[in-house]
Amino acid sequence: MKIALALALLGTLSACSAPEPVGRIYRYAEGADPASGYQSGMRYTGGGTIVDHLNHDLSRPEGGQRWLLVPGNFLLVTADGTIVSAVPAKFSGS
Repeated sequence: MKIALALALLGTLSACSAPEPVGRIYRYAEGADPASGYQSGMRYTGGGTIVDHLNHDLSRPEGGQRWLLVPGNFLLVTADGTIVSAVPAKFSGS
């Protein structure tokens, strides 16, 4: 019974975690300025995928911060959702 419960929990947790999109997200060239609408100090309450800064050539987040991938942007946000930085990104999906 304990094994079945553990397997059910493991299946639920793996279904909830979307894989990080690696290899399909590209940064815009330095100096490019596509419209984003996100500014430092704004609150972000939407969804997004938490990404590893190393996979996308982003700066290392400080304690309590994380990088989110939202359509068209990487957002560096604090635990309360305040945007620290917005970096334009483009998606080349397949």
